[in-house]
Amino acid sequence: MKNRVFVCCLISMMMVVMPVRSQSSHWSCNIHAYQYDMTVYLQLKIGNIVLTDYSDYEVAAFCAEECRGVSTALTTNPSGESTSVLRIRVRSNNTNGDKISFKVYQKSVDKETQLADIVTFESLAVIGLPSEPLTLQFSDILLGDANNDGKVSITDAVCIVNKILGNPPSVFREDLADYNLDGKVSITDAVAIVNKILGEETDDDTEPE
Repeated sequence: MKNRVFVCCLISMMMVVMPVRSQSSHWSCNIHAYQYDMTVYLQLKIGNIVLTDYSDYEVAAFCAEECRGVSTALTTNPSGESTSVLRIRVRSNNTNGDKISFKVYQKSVDKETQLADIVTFESLAVIGLPSEPLTLQFSDILLGDANNDGKVSITDAVCIVNKILGNPPSVFREDLADYNLDGKVSITDAVAIVNKILGEETDDDTEPE
């Protein structure tokens, strides 16, 4: 009888916070390529609604365009009701300072969305808790749309150059102008936008063999 009670208690403790395995991953990170890591517990918020079911979503951490960690869903049960949160072990070869952004992949529509939030990497740090995760607003942003006109075009690259030269336009979204997400607006953002536009035009003009 005592053994049965002990086993039941052990199972209950394991159920408090337990990973939920996903069948497949949209992104991948070579964890053996990095020396340091930190942990982020997070949840997604759409409008005023906090998600509790992440079966259709995956979140990954990025430094510029390099994937630094992929989310794992956790089920917590602090008050008798199961609530899912996400955990990401973010990797780096620097002890601190890397600017980490986040992307969401929605499986049902096969779509990636760049989130606006950025955190700073610090080795062994823990951001959020399973009971109080970091809340990220999940909404579409158009990275590169420096003039906030709803599209990314050569005009945005020109706006960035004018801003750098001290002649800022009347409308300028600095958060969207940081196209490479390195924490600052520079000529490299304008170049990246131009390359993106030229790349898309080349793809459109390519005829199938």
